[in-house]
Amino acid sequence: MRSLLFPLLCLSAASLVVSCGTTVDPSEPDALVVQAYLYYGAASQTVEVVRPAPLNTSGQGRPVTDARVLLRRLPAEEDEDVHEPRVLFQPHPTVPGLYQSAPGTVTLVEGGLYQLEVDDGEQRVEATTTVPPAPEAIATEPAVPTLTLPRLTPDILDEDALTVSWGGPPDVPYLIQVSHAETDTLTFVSSILWDGPGEVLHEAFPASGLYHVCLYRSTFDLITFDRARPARRLYLAPSNVEGGFGVVAALHGTCMPTTVQRPDA
Repeated sequence: MRSLLFPLLCLSAASLVVSCGTTVDPSEPDALVVQAYLYYGAASQTVEVVRPAPLNTSGQGRPVTDARVLLRRLPAEEDEDVHEPRVLFQPHPTVPGLYQSAPGTVTLVEGGLYQLEVDDGEQRVEATTTVPPAPEAIATEPAVPTLTLPRLTPDILDEDALTVSWGGPPDVPYLIQVSHAETDTLTFVSSILWDGPGEVLHEAFPASGLYHVCLYRSTFDLITFDRARPARRLYLAPSNVEGGFGVVAALHGTCMPTTVQRPDA
């Protein structure tokens, strides 16, 4: 399972009711912007910390490289006995502004309430999120694990190649991701899906090979952003990060290995 390395598709405030802990104030361009997508079952978790780029520039955000990033599980109820220590994240060796937990140090519990704290010496922000249950009754059309597709051409890039459906309660956010197994790179991320089913486009499978088609269930913490929107714009969107901007959300999902067969170009 992979972390989201780019923001998601933005939904208008009129179409999405969320509980936001931050009062959005564009006059505070130096506020910390935190993005953390916590994946149930992942060996390691990652957190991105930046400051918005100046409004008159086209930058993607200024990486914060000296932050202290901590994650801990909180009692979900007053009588719950939780004594898990806080996990300190370390700066990524090659990606400025990205922090990661050591493998095996974070074990997410379904239904667990988690708090993320980020402190760079000048500012401290925090956010909480709850790990949701896994998606139920997942089905695909056509069925996987083998998917035979036509030769990829510009005319069919944005056409549907695969439909994913599921059961479970309505009005719960879901997300589809596709990654190439051999290169470990994301090839597709859907917008937030509420009632399903979700369509995966042909562009998600640029060549023959083994892919992982993953369906994740999340919570209303998953505020959504345009994938191409610069990080400096995140402070214009609703946020569950107290004292800053961005999003901290937990995702619980199932990945289906899918062998894609396309004829040679």
